[in-house]
Amino acid sequence: MGFKSRVRQRVPTISALDLQRRLRFARKWVGVSAARMLFSDECIVGTNCAVPRRQWIPPRGKPGLLVRERWPRRVMIHGIIGVGFRKLDFFRMDEKLNADTYRKKILVPLAKFVRNTNKIWMMDGARPHVARANKEFLTKNKVAWIDDWPARSPMLNPIEQLWSIIHRRVSAMMPDTEEELIACIKLVWGELDQAMIDRLVLSFKDKCKRVVDKKGKE
Repeated sequence: MGFKSRVRQRVPTISALDLQRRLRFARKWVGVSAARMLFSDECIVGTNCAVPRRQWIPPRGKPGLLVRERWPRRVMIHGIIGVGFRKLDFFRMDEKLNADTYRKKILVPLAKFVRNTNKIWMMDGARPHVARANKEFLTKNKVAWIDDWPARSPMLNPIEQLWSIIHRRVSAMMPDTEEELIACIKLVWGELDQAMIDRLVLSFKDKCKRVVDKKGKE
């Protein structure tokens, strides 16, 4: 019938300006030790996380975006990883993630640790993260943080690779209820090898080098 198997897109095509910002960021941070950094991000995990990336496309058709079916049984998690460090928090799906909840639940408990250990806090440019109140909080508490993370650059964040592992392992456990889903996430997170996490964190330098070599591309 003329159909072809194609890989779904992960994100929309980025612009030339995105590439310039990513290149400028990589050049700035490639010389900073990744061992000082704490990488963070949110992720939604559901009972149907293993959606195939390949898609059958009709003649003259194009692959669509990678869209996951949104079943009610899903939870939002927030992870933080660093060399010798990891932390996992849960957000209820009915709990609005805004600047206030992000500051109280994530930034406040970690501020003293980040400052006292001379770490650098990484968060992307999502509005709940970089709201004025949160920037003022970080400045007031003398927390060093990356304030120029380039948009549409998940490949630079080592924790994104960790999310893929968690999705795959949780899906293999086939949880049915929200309680089972949370229990599976906690189990998978606890079983992650810290040495593997450390390698992912330290790979940030190589990721920046590749971006510089490829003039802003992945």
